[in-house]
Amino acid sequence: LATAFELTGQADSARHYQTMADGLQVEVTVSSFVPGEGGYTLTGIAANYSATASRALRLTFEFVDAGGASIATVPVEIPAILAQGTHQFEARVAGTAARGWRYRLN
Repeated sequence: LATAFELTGQADSARHYQTMADGLQVEVTVSSFVPGEGGYTLTGIAANYSATASRALRLTFEFVDAGGASIATVPVEIPAILAQGTHQFEARVAGTAARGWRYRLN
């Protein structure tokens, strides 16, 4: 994202987003999003690749339908992760309409 701002001549925004990205200790990877009985399950891993422990985080996963409209939100608590450590997480949503997801850091 920072590079996109820089290419459009918005260097202040580029520096802002690069600074934000550099300050994040935890990388979030979603490994699966699968249907099951009565709903969907999303699983993933939060990894701390830094040399110090991370702070605890709260993520909000938003599940969307085929048109991109939000149909449910699920909070996910990520505890402080030791240096070079990982934490597995899971979010479940009921129903059959979910077609995708997005998340944000709270």
